Amino acid sequence: MPIPDSILGETLKSKRRAARIPAAVLARKTKISTTRLSAIERGYIIVTREEMRSIITALDKLIVAKQEAEKLALQLGWPAEAKVCV
Repeated sequence: MPIPDSILGETLKSKRRAARIPAAVLARKTKISTTRLSAIERGYIIVTREEMRSIITALDKLIVAKQEAEKLALQLGWPAEAKVCV
């Protein structure tokens, strides 16, 4: 049984927010509008598997890049409480 788009969207949004990745950054990376990304996250739009895969892949890459940037910042002496923006 397929997973409803609303569940996929909620999962995507939760993962993005937990990683503190702004919707605008993810939208830019996937070349979709922030309005469309928001609608996808709320389950208002039915997306193709390819589009969902593209969004998830982009989010995963952004999360890894952010983690690497934070790790490098700490190695260089950047204060731990300072936020690194993607």
